[in-house]
Amino acid sequence: MRLRRRDAWHTHGPNMTPMVDVTLVILIFFMVSTAVLAPEWFLRASIPQRAGTSGATEAAFALPEPNFVIRMHASGTVSGFGVHDQSIEDFLEHASTFATPDLQVVLEPEDAVPWDDVIRVHDRLVELVEGVGIR
Repeated sequence: MRLRRRDAWHTHGPNMTPMVDVTLVILIFFMVSTAVLAPEWFLRASIPQRAGTSGATEAAFALPEPNFVIRMHASGTVSGFGVHDQSIEDFLEHASTFATPDLQVVLEPEDAVPWDDVIRVHDRLVELVEGVGIR
């Protein structure tokens, strides 16, 4: 049995290994620089500071006192804003009757309140009033 010689014309071509190495180094460089220079790290948060803290930015983030504080309980009820221990569904239905656009409202959910409920109440209040915050 006779073995065939490889044809040099079909096996000849550029060596791709250095190009792949350079491409991977550039890819790693961009991945690392994206993680370090993420745009979120340059944004200033407009979160109010707690009382008693000092800083140059405290006056910049000073917020007016809210007109109403709505407390959300783990039992699925809402208190404040003219209601006491009302279910979340009833509160969402009747919120438009006592909400005016110029109100400032702060939600205070308990730790055990599901975030889905907090977001539902927050979204409904955003439709009705000017300022809504979560504490």
